[in-house]
Amino acid sequence: MSLPAAEIINETMWVVYHAISKKSKKYILRGTQIDPEFWIDVFGSKDKLSGFLKSFGLSSDLSEMSYEISNIDSNMTSKDAEKYFLKNKWHDALVSQVNNFSDNPRFSFVGKLKTIRQGDFYDISDLSAFLKKIWGVFKFSGTYDRWNPADVWFYDSKAVNSIKEYLKLCNVYGSEFNIFPTRIQKNLALEDIIGLNKMFVKLYEEKTLVPISLKKSTLYKGSYSSRVGLVNVPQNDLGRPSPPKVSDIQHPIKPSGNIAVVGGAAGGGGKNLKYDIEIDQVEYDMTGRKKYVREYDYIVYNEKGKSLGVKKENQFESAQGGSLGMDLTEKVLYTANGSRAIKDIRKDVFDQSLSPDVLSRGKQVGKDYEQKLSNAFDYISKMATELDPSIKNKEIRFAVSDMNNESYVRDKKVLEEVQNKLEISIAIEKSGKSSELILDLWSAITSKGITNRKDYERLVERVGKGKLKRSKKKGQTRLTQAQADEQAKQSLSATIVGDKTKIPGSFHVKLY
Repeated sequence: MSLPAAEIINETMWVVYHAISKKSKKYILRGTQIDPEFWIDVFGSKDKLSGFLKSFGLSSDLSEMSYEISNIDSNMTSKDAEKYFLKNKWHDALVSQVNNFSDNPRFSFVGKLKTIRQGDFYDISDLSAFLKKIWGVFKFSGTYDRWNPADVWFYDSKAVNSIKEYLKLCNVYGSEFNIFPTRIQKNLALEDIIGLNKMFVKLYEEKTLVPISLKKSTLYKGSYSSRVGLVNVPQNDLGRPSPPKVSDIQHPIKPSGNIAVVGGAAGGGGKNLKYDIEIDQVEYDMTGRKKYVREYDYIVYNEKGKSLGVKKENQFESAQGGSLGMDLTEKVLYTANGSRAIKDIRKDVFDQSLSPDVLSRGKQVGKDYEQKLSNAFDYISKMATELDPSIKNKEIRFAVSDMNNESYVRDKKVLEEVQNKLEISIAIEKSGKSSELILDLWSAITSKGITNRKDYERLVERVGKGKLKRSKKKGQTRLTQAQADEQAKQSLSATIVGDKTKIPGSFHVKLY
């Protein structure tokens, strides 16, 4: 027996707590206190969660979540319940978050709506088939969370019908859609998704649809965080929310005297890869009034998951903003300029290609283990000095202490981590549009939008290389690489959308 997926437990129990809160803010039902010890007994009994819902008259509130309830009942034990509700403090976090949400006058109407999890809502509204079509047009990979990360959806049947009727009229279902060139298909698909995003906002304002993304409340200085944010909302007449901006860029390089600590490996005493983002967050206060708050996120490299993630300020640190694996990171940050810069460094070090991508994912080359380690170190050193020329004559290290440094330079996992960080840094720094790439990464991680730049930029890189080579022939106008790339973009514009490889994220409410 294995514990159900964490998201099933968290999202289902949030709905359970919301159903309880409608009957009692003190979580006392029929004289029984609902607390961690109560749940330990429930999941040690025969009928478990389904029995509890039936006994306390809450089954109708979770009528659309029979699969989730069955999944939890089949796998969760009293020992699991003790860990989840008591040791991990999910009971306290849920009580705080659900009460603050249900007490907010802006959301007093949701108790009258049906409740369902994301995948099921997509199925009943025909969104699954529509999004599959959109993903195919834009060649996106990954789940639909990149567009709308809402976990729980409150809805009225009218909203489902409205969405279905809208989808029937979408361009992607037109009889001639598939015969259009890719450029036209993308433009038409973009119109469809923008129209759907506007419809979600309209249905929310009409109080028939509330998609909610759930993040665990953070226990900070003795109290739990309580924020109700609105994500991907249109700008008002005063230009709020204002666009996000990059407030700081920190490369994983720390010069110190005659040495430079590179990579930011744990225990190394160096700096980590870090991009700071300043955001205009829209939220409701506890009176239901809308307000704008400056919020700060930062993108960091997750060594354990080999991914990029977004972290938040301390008072919201439990509400992680998601993650992006290296495969999707590659698609977002690939540019012709960044690719050339990295491949030039590889050619200098290895005199061969390490990878056709800008992210080699820690790949090493060499005839034996020792040479692979040596080549990886040389590659990392070359990238570091390219990023920060001031360290050219310093000793490159992975840690300040001799003992840690000697261990790290022979640790394949550390080399992979450092290599990934520096390749990301070079790809962004040499792109010629570093802020745009950083914000695209942040958008992809936090479900503010989706970008696939790679396919287009690889074409620019290849065509631009050819145009530059031909320009060097006798009798031809000599071009710079930038001029050759510009000509490449112009020649591709007739068949490829180019920069229009982005779709905006969808409106949702975020609790954290």
